[in-house]
Amino acid sequence: MDLFGDPDQWPDSDLLCLTGVLGPHLVLAALHEGVFPMPLGDDAPREYRSATAWWSPQRRGVLPLDRLTVSSSLRKTTKHRTTTVDQAFDRVIERCADPSRPGGWIDSTIIDSYTELHHNGWAHSVETWDEDGRLVGGLYGVSVGGLFSGESMFHDPVHGRDASKTALIRLVLELGASSHAPTVDQEPCRDATPRTLSEPSASGESTSAAQAAPSGCPASGWRPVLVHPTALLDVQWLTPHLASLGAVEIDRAEYLHQLEGVLAAPGPRWRTDRLTGPQMLTELARRG
Repeated sequence: MDLFGDPDQWPDSDLLCLTGVLGPHLVLAALHEGVFPMPLGDDAPREYRSATAWWSPQRRGVLPLDRLTVSSSLRKTTKHRTTTVDQAFDRVIERCADPSRPGGWIDSTIIDSYTELHHNGWAHSVETWDEDGRLVGGLYGVSVGGLFSGESMFHDPVHGRDASKTALIRLVLELGASSHAPTVDQEPCRDATPRTLSEPSASGESTSAAQAAPSGCPASGWRPVLVHPTALLDVQWLTPHLASLGAVEIDRAEYLHQLEGVLAAPGPRWRTDRLTGPQMLTELARRG
């Protein structure tokens, strides 16, 4: 199914189009084309607020499984938590959709579509529990082949510091259990002009490289690329929160190039048993 046409003809913006419908079959078809739905929100003109917006960021956020960064403070809190998979999907998506959260965007149409995807084995949740058995964090997303498209995550502001990050550790373990993680390499920006080496500045960057770097390209003139991934954790847009965990940005074209092979790869086995924080940290260290 070709819903969005030739990517070479897509607009130079993250937003591709608006539609008046949304359903689980459309979500799955869109993911195969590197596109995902998200409402425009209350800041949009009133006549567009009920529309479904379809997005494919020009700079796509991804978290290579071998680059997950676990700080000492995260290790400390994780040791006192346990995690499960698909044991409380409804509760997780409802907490992610809490309208009191800043920037909330998950409406009833999104909830209905992704809940149906969950019932049919496509959407999954990861839950984080504290020592008193409270659900203090979690995330959900859609799994197709080796792709996991992360949709949203939450943590309890009172009892769940770093609890969404703990859920992310469990997700990375699940995705990496039966797949080959992508390796991050670098390539020169396609539109960067040739440059010669020069003396680095005080910041450590080459002056000539910074001057030659085109718009949207890091000042070094090089950008990250994924090498032969069979598992890909798509986080949609890069945020400081996700960057601190090891997420990077790749070009839309690079993402679409990798997508076909990732979708054809085997998916995770999704262990649903409860894993303690120490068990997860040990497994993460063993995978190295």
